[in-house]
Amino acid sequence: MRVAEMEGRTADDSGIKTQAEAARASFLEISDVVKKIQTEIDARIAAKEEAGKPTKANSNAEANKK
Repeated sequence: MRVAEMEGRTADDSGIKTQAEAARASFLEISDVVKKIQTEIDARIAAKEEAGKPTKANSNAEANKK
């Protein structure tokens, strides 16, 4: 991009800038999707851990069985 600018090739320079902006927009979109996926994974892990914990009523019932 810089070489095209220095050599006065404005068509190449603007084309490269357009491609760079498109690539950046695409990257940001993918980054947002990855963040949403990670949030979902974390929520599912937390829900699984919460489901595995004994509730107070269950822990009392277990203690009474012994």
